[in-house]
Amino acid sequence: MNEAPQGHRRVAIFNDTSLGGHYGCYAVMNVLVSQLRQQNIAPVVFWPCSQDWRQYKQKIESLGVDGLIVNGEGSIHSTRTRARAQFLTELGPFCRDHLKIPSAIVNASFYNLDDQAFRNLAAFGIISTRESRSQSYLSEHGITSLLVPDFSFFSPLHADVKRDRSGVFVTDSVFKSTRKALEKLTSDFGFHYEVMKQVPKTNSHLGLQFKKIGRELKKFLNKMNPRPPFCHKPFINEDFEGFLERLRSSKNVLTGRFHTATLAIATKTPVMAIESNTPKISAVFYDVFGSTDRARPLDETSLPEYFHEAAQSFPYSEHELAAIDRYLTKGKFELNQLFDNLAQTLNDPSNHDT
Repeated sequence: MNEAPQGHRRVAIFNDTSLGGHYGCYAVMNVLVSQLRQQNIAPVVFWPCSQDWRQYKQKIESLGVDGLIVNGEGSIHSTRTRARAQFLTELGPFCRDHLKIPSAIVNASFYNLDDQAFRNLAAFGIISTRESRSQSYLSEHGITSLLVPDFSFFSPLHADVKRDRSGVFVTDSVFKSTRKALEKLTSDFGFHYEVMKQVPKTNSHLGLQFKKIGRELKKFLNKMNPRPPFCHKPFINEDFEGFLERLRSSKNVLTGRFHTATLAIATKTPVMAIESNTPKISAVFYDVFGSTDRARPLDETSLPEYFHEAAQSFPYSEHELAAIDRYLTKGKFELNQLFDNLAQTLNDPSNHDT
C-alpha cells in the first residue's frame, strides 16, 4: 500500500480500469489521481476492475483508509446479469455500515439497474454522472447526483491541436463481432485501424503464448492462496501520447468506443461513433452538441454505410466548435466543484467513526 504524505487524507480507489492499457481509462485515472492529490487527498490503494472485493472484507477493513472512491465509468449497468455492477454498488453500504467512512462513485454512467442497486447507491455520499441521461435516470429513482463530464476530457491534451489532418482513423468496439467487422472493413477501405489500448511490447506469437500461460498460472495460484489484488501505483501507459498524436492528426474518426469519442471531441478531431453496450455515446453527444447527429446505431449490417460516410468530409461546424468550447469550460468548473466536495466530505469529522 502506498504511503500518504503527512496530513493527507488516505483513500482507496476501486475499479481501477487503467491496468488493461486502455487509453481512455488511463486518461480517466490520471485525472482522478491528480485531482485528488491537488486536494491533499492521497490514493493509497488501487483495486483493479473486474476483481470482486467481497471475499476480502476483513483485509479491506484493516487498511484504515479515510474514504473510498469508485471509478464508475461504464461498469455499472445491467446489474441482474453483471457481477461487477453488483459488487461495485455494494461498496456503498459496506463503507457506511461496516467501515464507517464516506464513499463516492465518480465518473459513472448508469443503465438498466435493479431495485437493490438503487438501494445500494443511496448509501454513497457523493455520486457524479458523466452524462445527463444517467443523471436523469438516477433522479427518476430518487438518487441525487452531480453532473461532471467524463474525466478523459480533462486529460493533458496539449492545446496546440494539429491543423494538417489526413486519413481516417478507426478504433474498435466492445463487441467482438463488431470489432472483427470494423478491422476487416478498415483494411478494405485502406483506413488506419487500432484497438483502443496500448499494444503489448511482446507481440510475437510465442511471446503472447507465454503471457497467456503466465496469466493462467497466476489465476491458479490465486485460487490456491487468495490474496487481495492490490495495485500499489497507477499504471503507466507509455503510448498514450502517441495515441493522441495519431488521433489528432486524422481527418476523420470512426469508432465504437466511448473514450475514442471523448478524446476526439477534446482534441477537436471530427468523429462519428457507433453506439456501445449502453446509450452512453449518444448521451454525451447530446450533452456536447445538443443532438446525436454524430452517433450511429449498433447495426453490423450498416457498417459498410458508416465507412462510406467516414470516407467523406464531416468537419465540425462553427456551431459545434463553439459548443465544444462551452462544454469543456463549464465541465472544468464542474470537475473542480466535484473534488472540492470530495475534500470537504473527507475532512468533515462527522463522516468518520470516532
